[in-house]
Amino acid sequence: MRMLMHSCGLIPNTATYTSLVDCCCRLGRMADAEGLLHDMYANSVSPNTATFTCMIDGYGKAGRLEDAFAVISLMKQAGAAPNIPTFTALLCACFQCDMPSRSQEVLDTMRANGIDPSELPPQLLRQATSF
Repeated sequence: MRMLMHSCGLIPNTATYTSLVDCCCRLGRMADAEGLLHDMYANSVSPNTATFTCMIDGYGKAGRLEDAFAVISLMKQAGAAPNIPTFTALLCACFQCDMPSRSQEVLDTMRANGIDPSELPPQLLRQATSF
């Protein structure tokens, strides 16, 4: 898809890239999603919070919890602020990867970013605080 866009002279923006990253993540094609993220930087297109949240969700579904946590650092470097959907994806990744004990780390990171964990979906918050 990237090659097709470039061969047609189309210059993708953040929304276009984010949509493609999301599709790759939903299909479990994390190498392609990572390639798109790299392309964004190479083409001076800034990923945003939604882009990074898609990556976290994809890593969680792929069983790559450490990579999901590493995205939070990438977000800070890019100047993108994590939000409730970001932390929801990260908490879900903890449970998908059978590492519920890491959920406290997510809650602490939320607080460090000025986000009240009570803003999470209630069922997820109960699940996260039961460990």
